[in-house]
Formats: sequence, structure tokens, C-alpha cells
Amino acid sequence: MRVYKSRGVILELDGVKLCFDGSSKCNVGFISHAHSDHLVSREVNHKFITSNETKILSEYRTGFKLNHYSNNTFNGLNFKLIDNGHIFGSRALFIQGTESVLYTGDFSTRSRFFLNGFKPIKCDNLIIETTYGNPNYSFPDTKQVIKEARDYIVDEFARGNNLVLKGYALGKAQLISKLVEGCDNVYVDNRVLVFNDLCRSCGADLPFFKTGRLKGRFILISPEPRRDLKAKNVGFTGWALNNWGGFDECFPLSDHADFKDLLKVVKQCNPKRVFTHHGFAGEFAELLRLEGYDAAPL
Repeated sequence: MRVYKSRGVILELDGVKLCFDGSSKCNVGFISHAHSDHLVSREVNHKFITSNETKILSEYRTGFKLNHYSNNTFNGLNFKLIDNGHIFGSRALFIQGTESVLYTGDFSTRSRFFLNGFKPIKCDNLIIETTYGNPNYSFPDTKQVIKEARDYIVDEFARGNNLVLKGYALGKAQLISKLVEGCDNVYVDNRVLVFNDLCRSCGADLPFFKTGRLKGRFILISPEPRRDLKAKNVGFTGWALNNWGGFDECFPLSDHADFKDLLKVVKQCNPKRVFTHHGFAGEFAELLRLEGYDAAPL
């Protein structure tokens, strides 16, 4: 078995070459979710394993069709998609051959609104994202963060303040939409509207909001802060623990696992080998080696 990076994460197992979240030539590809940095950059000939939701969202973002691989086997390898709690439609992939491999993609163990948190499974080899793989990143209780954010929004709106709630058009914007469900005079940016509609068409329980010209006191969900508007800009990101600048208020509502969750996942998966990537990959792998794991960054 071999794991390395080359226009995605590459796994060579039992004579089969798989590419995770990238555009390398392979026998079968896997797309964990439809964020732009995880999609194929061009049309390729091989087929892709992915959730139906991610297929639809990916095709909208890239403008071309994905050859969807719907079987759960390929040349002796067995595949299983697992909810990974990152964004709507996101999945991890478990592969069983002569060895088992779990590729998490970006993930969160914490359930949020319509997202089910990632549940680790035993594997021989774990390929894990480590965006927050540093001990400084320990997120507070998610339900408490959601309550504090909701209370802040309601209170500021009652005081007569307009609010711009910043979140990626696909991913965080859908969580924010649930966060402000039932609030008065909520608008969404046109880019958020498109993805809310696409997610809703795939079964996401999302409220309907207005778009277009802002009238009266408003709450606006936008992919970026709006300095041109007389409004308080509010952010939602795990980087809020760094006193993330550029916002009037920022809440540590993350779509990734924090350091403690990463350690728990590794322990529960109990792998023989761990491969880390993204963020603090080198640092986290070194910490795992101190704990006795065979770990290396990609």
C-alpha cells in the first residue's frame, strides 16, 4: 500500500489507484464534499465515488458532469460512504481490501442542525485532515456557541442594529440559515440563495429567506463582510479563537474537528498507520508519534 499527494491524496492499494479530492489520473476518484478546493479542476475520464448531494453541488460549481461510480466494489475493493459532518452532502470513505483505509476528508464529530457528526470506525490506515491539529484549538460546546450567537443576533437586532452574518455560500451559510430561522427580515446574498435552493432540493431542511434590495432593519447572510452597509459584521469560524479580525463579533462555530476531537478520532479508529494532511499536519503527526503511533504528514 502507498499513500502520497499529487493533485489530491493518492492511494495505491491492491493494484488499484484512487485519488481523493483531486484531479490526478486514477482508476476511481472520490470527492468528499463540494468546496472548490476539493473538486476536480477539469473533466477526467475516470468515475467518482461521492454522495448524490455532492455530485449535484459539484456539477453546479464546476459546470461539467461527473461520471458517478455508484457501485460499492471495484476490483476486489469494497467502499462505504460515511457521514463526516463537515457540510451538507460531505462524506468520509472507508475502503476494505487486503488492508482497510479510512479517508476522512474535512470533518467534524459534532452534530449541528441537519448535519450528523462523524463517527470513527476501526481501520488499519487512517488518512485524516488536521486543519486544527494544534493544542491551542479547543472549541467550546457547540450548543452553547449556537445559543450565544442566536442571543447576540436577536439582541442586536432588537437594539436597532442591522447585521451581516458572514459564511461561505456553501457550508456555513446553511448553518447560519438555521441559526436565524424565525428571525424577522432576513435576507440572503444571491450566491447563498442558489446553494440554499440546491441543498433544499436534495432534502436539507432550510428556511426560505428574501433576496434583493434590503428594506428596513435587516439581517443579511453573505459570503463576505459588507463594509458598504451600515451594519455589524458577524463571523463564524474556528479561527475566532485567534481573535479573528475584521468583524464586530466572531463566534467559534467550526465545520472541522478541533485538536481534542482529532485525538479522539485517532484513538477510536486505532489504526496501524496515520497519514495527516492540511493545517498542522507535521505538528500533529509528531504528537501522534510521541503517543506511539506510526504517523507521517503527506
